[in-house]
Amino acid sequence: MLASIPDADQRFAVIGEPPVLARTGERRWTEDEAKRRVGRQVTPAGDGPGKGHRGARAGPFDSETTGRQRVVPRRKGCLVQ
Repeated sequence: MLASIPDADQRFAVIGEPPVLARTGERRWTEDEAKRRVGRQVTPAGDGPGKGHRGARAGPFDSETTGRQRVVPRRKGCLVQ
């Protein structure tokens, strides 16, 4: 990502000063921070393949139930075998 900065002096100055991670307080480069620094769009977590995207693998009832479990009423003696 940072290799796309054309000026070598500026690129190494940026590399030498990594951003502070909000969660841990440590200075370290992440892929998302590097993308932000060069002006690229950061994809939110959960998008794309392998990150929870179900795409064509969705089951036949997923659109109907929207994640809720269907409740089927049952009466004693009326169970179909």
